[in-house]
Amino acid sequence: MKVLIKVLKSVLALIVIGYGAYIALNAPTLYKLITNRSTQASAQSNALTQAIKDATQTAPKRDTPDKTAILKAELAARFKNDWLYYPRLGIKAPVTWEVPQSQVAKVMPDSLIHLDGTAQPEQNGDVLISGHSSYYYWNHGAYKNIFAPLVNTKENDDIVIRKNDVVYFYRVLKIYEIGAKEGLKVNIGGTNPKKLELMTCVPVGTSLRRLIVEAKLVKSI
Repeated sequence: MKVLIKVLKSVLALIVIGYGAYIALNAPTLYKLITNRSTQASAQSNALTQAIKDATQTAPKRDTPDKTAILKAELAARFKNDWLYYPRLGIKAPVTWEVPQSQVAKVMPDSLIHLDGTAQPEQNGDVLISGHSSYYYWNHGAYKNIFAPLVNTKENDDIVIRKNDVVYFYRVLKIYEIGAKEGLKVNIGGTNPKKLELMTCVPVGTSLRRLIVEAKLVKSI
């Protein structure tokens, strides 16, 4: 009996130490998730959400060259070139385009990455953009946990990418997970619809699985 108690105490101690280490290593990311609700309610996020709503609800038949020019100017003031925005989750970050697999680990802490060989926003097929949900706490990358809030993704959320002065509006279709070693099918070119795939590691602080957010192109201006 005494031996069993000692074993149980040892196991409990290991669990406590393990959780303590997990929290210590992922403190910035966990804080980001805890405070994400207040980020979602920020005035800036609400303003971006309203801008998306105004742009996507404009009836194409009623658009005139003058109205389109005014709208593009308004969008340019809110959305930077080569950036991705997910207002409801407070995500906004630069995108580095056409990153080869060999450079992903080097580039990703400092931006989102568009994986080389996948579609561009202006092309048919899937635009694959990946970002960290967590990373070494001692790394100073500004975007090392930018995609942590993706675990709170909901269907019909809006996502925006601006590239080459064109603003692309996407709407979330579905969210799912795959194994870390599972291949993700990415459609390129042809008659494939224009879609966006966001990818990050889950659970936070691990690389056990991949969270995939799939969104369809609603409009481009």
